[in-house]
Amino acid sequence: LHSFPTRRSSECVYDGIDGAARSRYHKLVAQWLELRPTGRGEEEQEEIGRHLERAGDGDGASLRYRRAGDAARARYFNDKAVRLYDAALNCLGQGDLASRIHLWHDLGSVFQLKGEFDSALTAFERMLRLAWVVASRTKAAVAFNKMGRVYRQKGELLMALEYLERGLELFEQADDTRGIAGSLDDVGQVLWLLARYDEALDRSAAALETRRRLGDRRAIAVSLVNIGNIERHRGLFDEAESCYREAHELRRALGDQAGIAECDNVLGVLAFQRGDLLGAHKIWEAALAEAERIGALPLQALLLSQLGEAARLSAQPAEARGRFDAALALARDLDDKRILSQTERHLGL
Repeated sequence: LHSFPTRRSSECVYDGIDGAARSRYHKLVAQWLELRPTGRGEEEQEEIGRHLERAGDGDGASLRYRRAGDAARARYFNDKAVRLYDAALNCLGQGDLASRIHLWHDLGSVFQLKGEFDSALTAFERMLRLAWVVASRTKAAVAFNKMGRVYRQKGELLMALEYLERGLELFEQADDTRGIAGSLDDVGQVLWLLARYDEALDRSAAALETRRRLGDRRAIAVSLVNIGNIERHRGLFDEAESCYREAHELRRALGDQAGIAECDNVLGVLAFQRGDLLGAHKIWEAALAEAERIGALPLQALLLSQLGEAARLSAQPAEARGRFDAALALARDLDDKRILSQTERHLGL
């Protein structure tokens, strides 16, 4: 008899409780937990969500899972955030389309940060379908823009441009000033990658002007980095550095860790192009540590490739090879064609 698994007495007691009474007890426990001083904390909200889910309160459970997911995402606990957003979606009633749209948006954004591009595209496509159901041009435009950014990261630039221009068209129809500025900047980034620098600068400069007028510091920083990239490729290094430094200060003030790592990366690129290999290496090492901390895999792959190139030019072939191999492994997992092509070229050299 001892060879057979036995159920714990607590499980037997739990299963023996009447279903209606059990739901009532779960709801009482959820209320008690939420009224505690720590009741709005990340772990507590997840636990409350579990009790409400068992009590049959799907919408209440979804709200708590989403709060816990937002907290996890803010700390760059990306896998946990994905799990909690998924739980929130599973509990949410079919009628609450607005919450479902927001959840697919947030879930797709976490997948994008992690470099899981196919999963991100799936999430944004579901967001787009729901936006059409509720006839929201603005949310449909956001979904188009998000998908365009993913395609841009994958190196599929013509596809990215198609999606971003569709998003811009919808934002203009909705007379959404903030959305129009974001779309202009996104289109500008693709035009920059296509080496259409004058057109790119026109779009990003218009976006920056609008964003300064709106006072959106996070968006201003995005436009400044994009304009800095364009100026750097035009050979205007001082102008590029001015843009990068201002963006860096804004992101530090906001505590935007992903944005800080991005600014460090472009400042390292600028140092590299000025011939300061040691300075570039130091900046990129710091940016890589931050990218690893927040789980930003696409940025990690890019930084590894750039560190490899700095090592190659510093006559350190063993370090260069190690960096390139690590970058290629990540880029293949991410299906990032731009980093793959860049790293293969450097490895060939």
